[in-house]
Amino acid sequence: SLHLIPWALGIVLSVVVLVAKQLVPGTWGCWFGNTQYPPDCDSAETCVRGWNSTYYFWPIFVVILLAPSYVMWSMYLVYSSIRRLEKRMASYASASPDERRNRRNSRKVMEQSLLFSSALLLTLLFAQVEIFINELGNPIPIWIH
Repeated sequence: SLHLIPWALGIVLSVVVLVAKQLVPGTWGCWFGNTQYPPDCDSAETCVRGWNSTYYFWPIFVVILLAPSYVMWSMYLVYSSIRRLEKRMASYASASPDERRNRRNSRKVMEQSLLFSSALLLTLLFAQVEIFINELGNPIPIWIH
């Protein structure tokens, strides 16, 4: 079920953008944004793609911003599940109370989850900043590329 939401959201948003003819050449790949195609068009009659893309941009940009939050929430669910399992197993163990409190596996999962979420945030940060700056119509700074 954790995979169903991202897959469904990605497919639905892709189909909506494609059917609405909002997919245009972007700075780093095909994207939708404030770029019209062909570049010199100025109305819905002369533009082949990209006209009124702002209506589609902001909802999808919010979804892209929320994606790392969803990943962090999913990682927390995995961590809490393993921690509950370790607590239940420790209650049946014949070890000392200090050894029962040792939660090595859940600690490893927590560290790996934090590292993965941090790497995802760092990776998406530059792409999100570039997309946002491009949508505002400003030139992209060299440090983002």
